[in-house]
Amino acid sequence: MDVLRWFYPGLKVKRWILVVLLGALLSFFGIVVLLGPSKVALLGKQSFVTLGEILGAYSRYNGIIFLIIGGFTCWYGFKKTMHSVMTAAVPQEEEKLVKLLNRRRQQKMGPKIVALGGGTGLPNLLRGLKPYTQNITAVVTVSDDGGSSGKLRGEFGMVPPGDVRNCLLALADTEPLMEEIFNYRFKTEGDLEGHNVGNLIIAALNDKKGFKDALASVSRVLAVKGNVLPVTDQSLTLKARCTDGTTVVGESSISNQSKQIEQVYLDEQDVSPLSEVITALEEADAIILGPGSLYTSVIPNLLVPGIPEAIKNSQAVKIYVSNIMTQPGETDNYRASDHLRSIIQHTEYNLVDTVLINGELDVDSQTLAKYKEELQEPVQPDIENLTNMKVDTIIKNFNGRNSLIRHDSELLGEVIIKEVINKKKEVIRKKLFARRD
Repeated sequence: MDVLRWFYPGLKVKRWILVVLLGALLSFFGIVVLLGPSKVALLGKQSFVTLGEILGAYSRYNGIIFLIIGGFTCWYGFKKTMHSVMTAAVPQEEEKLVKLLNRRRQQKMGPKIVALGGGTGLPNLLRGLKPYTQNITAVVTVSDDGGSSGKLRGEFGMVPPGDVRNCLLALADTEPLMEEIFNYRFKTEGDLEGHNVGNLIIAALNDKKGFKDALASVSRVLAVKGNVLPVTDQSLTLKARCTDGTTVVGESSISNQSKQIEQVYLDEQDVSPLSEVITALEEADAIILGPGSLYTSVIPNLLVPGIPEAIKNSQAVKIYVSNIMTQPGETDNYRASDHLRSIIQHTEYNLVDTVLINGELDVDSQTLAKYKEELQEPVQPDIENLTNMKVDTIIKNFNGRNSLIRHDSELLGEVIIKEVINKKKEVIRKKLFARRD
């Protein structure tokens, strides 16, 4: 039996298990003394009477002493047993293990957060939230039709796996080598050219057991802390109507065109969200939209019938993370309020309580010049317009310190968690005052 392996020589566990058993026995004696032999004898064991007399059943102080000594002995033996186990498992790392276990306990008790999006923005957000809670649900758009995902979508008729894969890796608690393998992209000429190993693994599992079960299997392999769900179980085709009256078909085509977008919409008519997504939105403490491409990552999830209504009716804190830079062909000259106004236009609801905006853009002129060459400008934080739209604003320098202008995931996660906690405290405070009135 596997249990007997704990008693093998060298583990230094046997002695402390015996100490625990001794403590349990002393505690039992204390209970016998305190209850008295007559009450214990009601259990049908007359031998307890004799035992009680031997132990001094008519002196309650003896029982208390036995219980104290027994309890202390159990505690000490258990403590030393755990120390022996941890020392054997991770020599010289006991303190780190204790911190890790404590952090995991706090993460399990963390707020329930639903983040909706796609592209590179959503995984970046998830990495920032992961240290604070394991109760994360990432809801991923399924309109990607480019690259490896587009090929697999076209060939197998499956939900595009690329954005889902990125989110799984963002929430994974796995070795760097495993992440490197899942992200590896074939560069040699042939059928595999451009394909991603992680996408192929998901495609194989999808062929065997379906997309949801495929994600569950990959989540177990990568030790994912949280859930990653497609917004619906079918791939969607995104269309954009431009201000000049033309229509652009496909997410990748929309991202690469240069015309001003008036509206995006789904080509499919009969679309329904996953029931797990609706449940997650209903139970959420916080719902996060963005960061990410407004018309190809954020809004597509909100076009699925039932999603805007579930967000609107949720009691969660609702946050929109505005992009730091505009995107050519999608949000040219957009201010922060224009992003929010577009969300309202597409959903007919103001779904947001708070908007996170980047303040001063602290980057060198050379980096900024590269973005200007690509027709990208900083998103202007027009606070007055946002205030008129009845939303709170949080302005910080969210940009990370690297060559790319992108949100610092650690700072983003910290600010969001603080905002969620503060909003929840405010709700509790209002309820208490309402009860007093």
